[in-house]
Amino acid sequence: MNALLPPTMTIRMMVSGGMPGSFRGRTDRLGRATSGGTTMTPELLGGDLRALRRSKGLSIEELATRAGVSVRAISEIERGRTRRPHPSTMRRISGVLGVLQLTQAQGTPAAGAASGPGDDGSAAAYATDARCQLPAATRLFAGRSRETAALTAAATASESVGWLVIAAVDGMAGIGKSALAIHAAHQLKDRYGDGQLFVDLHAHSAGREPMSAADALETLLRSLEVPARAIPPGVEARAALYRSRLAGTRTLVLLDNALDAAQIRPLLPGEAGCLVLITSRTRLTGLDDAHTLTLDVLDTHQATTLLRQVAGPHRAADDETDALAELAELCGRLPLALRIAGARLRHRPALRVADLVAQLRDATDRLVHLRDTERDVTAVFATSYARLPEAERRLFRLLGLLPGDDIDACAAANLADLGDLRTAEELLESLLDHNLLLQHQAGRYRLHDLVRAYARTLAGQEAPGAAGPATARLLDYYQHTARCAQALVTSTPRLPVEGPAPRVAPTLADRTAAWAWLRTERANLLAAFGRAATDDPLRAVRLAGATASLLATDGPWDEAITVHTTAAGLAEGLRLPAVLGTTLTDLAYVRALTGDFTGAAADLDVALDHCERAGAHLGHANALTLLAQISAFTGERALAERHLHHAIVRYARLDERLGLANAHTQRGTVYRLNGDYPAAERDLHAALAGYEALGHQEGQATALSNLGVVHETTGDYPTATRYQQQALHLHRQAGNRIGQARAFLGLGQAYAHAGDHFAAIDAARQALELFRELADPNGQGNALGNLGYFKRLAGDPEDGLPDLQDALDIFRRIGARGNEAWALDLYAGTVAATGDHARALRLYRDVLDLARRTHMTAVEAAAHAGIGECYRQLGRVEDSGGHLDQALDMFRNLGLKTEAARVRASLDASS
Repeated sequence: MNALLPPTMTIRMMVSGGMPGSFRGRTDRLGRATSGGTTMTPELLGGDLRALRRSKGLSIEELATRAGVSVRAISEIERGRTRRPHPSTMRRISGVLGVLQLTQAQGTPAAGAASGPGDDGSAAAYATDARCQLPAATRLFAGRSRETAALTAAATASESVGWLVIAAVDGMAGIGKSALAIHAAHQLKDRYGDGQLFVDLHAHSAGREPMSAADALETLLRSLEVPARAIPPGVEARAALYRSRLAGTRTLVLLDNALDAAQIRPLLPGEAGCLVLITSRTRLTGLDDAHTLTLDVLDTHQATTLLRQVAGPHRAADDETDALAELAELCGRLPLALRIAGARLRHRPALRVADLVAQLRDATDRLVHLRDTERDVTAVFATSYARLPEAERRLFRLLGLLPGDDIDACAAANLADLGDLRTAEELLESLLDHNLLLQHQAGRYRLHDLVRAYARTLAGQEAPGAAGPATARLLDYYQHTARCAQALVTSTPRLPVEGPAPRVAPTLADRTAAWAWLRTERANLLAAFGRAATDDPLRAVRLAGATASLLATDGPWDEAITVHTTAAGLAEGLRLPAVLGTTLTDLAYVRALTGDFTGAAADLDVALDHCERAGAHLGHANALTLLAQISAFTGERALAERHLHHAIVRYARLDERLGLANAHTQRGTVYRLNGDYPAAERDLHAALAGYEALGHQEGQATALSNLGVVHETTGDYPTATRYQQQALHLHRQAGNRIGQARAFLGLGQAYAHAGDHFAAIDAARQALELFRELADPNGQGNALGNLGYFKRLAGDPEDGLPDLQDALDIFRRIGARGNEAWALDLYAGTVAATGDHARALRLYRDVLDLARRTHMTAVEAAAHAGIGECYRQLGRVEDSGGHLDQALDMFRNLGLKTEAARVRASLDASS
């Protein structure tokens, strides 16, 4: 019978300052505290605790807060449901209530409990001292304040609602998961006075198999002083005993280096009051109740701080700050690599920071230098790699061959020659779950620099024959998909996309999708070009051509010029004149965008020669059309007409209707500049009809927009506005946001000349918003220039100056010298409108110089007009006339009648 009785409890108490009468009476009834102990049932113990708590005027919640135990634990004791309250729990409660000590008395264990810690089965089985097993916290710990706060907040939030607290920290090898968990555990341990337990589960320990859940439970139960013979066999029985031992306690359990959720689940306590911290290289997605925290590398400041800590005081001189920052980057800001590098500096006094930087920077295999007698970055990566299934291993190795920084599932499928997109997605997600990949945005993955170096080494060691074909497949994918995307976004006719389609490719249904793909893959396309330029010149030339529209639209144009110049050199070496002609035409187009019309014309002359020799009639016609545009910009409109005539003949022979419509559009522009407005309308209407026959909405909108400019120039503002609105409507129908943005620019100009300045301002703002969404810097500059100009026209020049300054900054950044001249002219005019004619005069002189260097004839004329007007306003009439006369002649030659009329009015006012 006695064997079934619950453990007995002995109350030994010392009361300071007197004891409440009600409690004294109960104590007398139960027996004197010093007599050696009185047997109490759980019900009697609970009643005493409830009475004493109430005599102190404390609620259960207040007592729990003061004692640092859970509300549930106190409630279960008071209701007599806890057969064996944990001794440390009772000590904490008694301390709050005025009881000095409350310990476990001699008694018989409850059924299923251990009989004792030793073979003799003594009642000392359940020692009352807390188990403090946390590894020592290192003093060399930098950063992670946000992550530590997140773990603390998770513990606090869960405690407040009575949940078991589980926090899982994951991240790549060497990222500092264990260091963070140990650091946070030491910060939190005072909240968990019943003990802090630690188990290394060895999921990624070199030369060891991961610890089984059964073995981990045995370790934990031994830590709780359960004797070996009392530990039952089987995971379920051990887990039940483990949960019962932790019930009602406040214990912190740190499970380090976990393999997966299945290994962890049996090790979780069953009730609130405990905290479980877990570290794992694998994302424990199966633990639904866990607060998860994925670690990233340290930021630059944290990384350099850790380097300084490990290297020791005064090891890095003040003038080595930049070198230390570079060393942190070469270590990938990975804590393990930083500690190894810092230790090398600490133990090699002759080694300077710059020396170590040079070693890592110049090393073909940086990982060789990131090891010491005890630590090795390669080794910790290898333990992660060893846990991968073979399919993931193969893809991981191939990812080390990437020319760019990131990859999506389509590219991965082609790299690894996988048959479907789903398989590639699953493999990438698996590598992500193993923290061998990083995901910086949905669907896009990248390797940490050091992990990438490891993967590249593996590719060379384990499958050297796979590298060449895999790289070729990836570059073919980029080239083919880029050319398909460009076919949707360009208005220049090009030869059809050649070669077989890749096995897996994205769906590019329209211009919007094509632009999105090109802009997302921009860095990878340029990296692929760089890789191919070394290994496969023809593929590099084709990649340059496939990115021509992207580079021309988005800039920066100096980068575009570098790409096309390199491609032209490669094409010349390949002795492919037709390819060289097209490449030079792409180069000339970008040069023209920068205002280098002389260089562009020279490139086009060579392109025409190569196309003529190769019989490349389409390339020849494209080069002629572009050369005509340049000739028109530089005032050689008769030459432009001749070029366009020949281009139209060639396009007609080829039955290339898109090119034909483009040439008619350009010739209409030339006729407008010549002042032959009826001829301009005829060509533009012919272009419009051609685009309509092709169903080419962008072309239709372009022709309509140009027709709007013709009517704007002739003063027919209602018709000009109508055409621009029609152009905007067509672009909207086609979902062409870049076209919409350009139509808003034209519509704003029409509104401004019609005198509706506020409508013009609104149109410019809408254009600017679209260009920003599209990340189109040139478009943003144009919209900002118009916006500042329209604000001046509306009578608020001061408000327009910041917009114009922003436009100038953009054009200077992307190297658009011609557009810079245009914006600077508007800026000077706006400064003049504020009344500061002396400053405006200085600015106009800069405009004149820049316009001459970039052959911007219309801007040059505007600069002369501005200089003349500033002189007139400053009272220097004798200096004004020459500039105004020159501006008048230039505007008349350009056919800009409205501008000529304004200059004529200034001359009349001066006379």
